[in-house]
Amino acid sequence: MVLVSPPFRTNSLWTAEPPIIPFDTGEDKDMKKYIEAVEYIAYKYGCKFVNAWAEMGINEFNFKQFLQEEPWPVHLGAAGKNRLGEVLVGKLKESEPVV
Repeated sequence: MVLVSPPFRTNSLWTAEPPIIPFDTGEDKDMKKYIEAVEYIAYKYGCKFVNAWAEMGINEFNFKQFLQEEPWPVHLGAAGKNRLGEVLVGKLKESEPVV
């Protein structure tokens, strides 16, 4: 079993310049707490944990390459889905096979 955190997303409008304050800083620290809780549950039950937020390389400077263009960019676009797949495959390759 693999538990995966949500990927990066913003709390600003797509058209905002400069772009954004990440969810884990400023007013909303709930996402960071949520990711820490999921990581703890994975550890507690011996599951693999993938911190997509941290490991996908999406940030406030490049999010338009990876997220769908919408008023509040939170959903992965094609490039974001490909990147998530790359991260997950890489993590699964690190895992020991189950016999």
